Amino acid sequence: MPWADTYQVWGLEDWSKVIRVWTDECGFNVGGAPGRVWVTTKIGQEFDESCLLPKFKKQEAIIVWACFVGRCKGPLII
Repeated sequence: MPWADTYQVWGLEDWSKVIRVWTDECGFNVGGAPGRVWVTTKIGQEFDESCLLPKFKKQEAIIVWACFVGRCKGPLII
């Protein structure tokens, strides 16, 4: 593999300068479950408070990104 051949001689100092290879992002919803939620109830429990979930007009989504370089942590960006 050409990529592996190029970087197999890299040492710790070389790899400690690479940021974009060691990054990740994660997204999640705040304020409720995404998609449809099904609830099974007994007859007469359709409007029982314990069987209801709050409904939000708009779900907030948050995405976070982080990285590390060598032994140092990068910023956590929200």
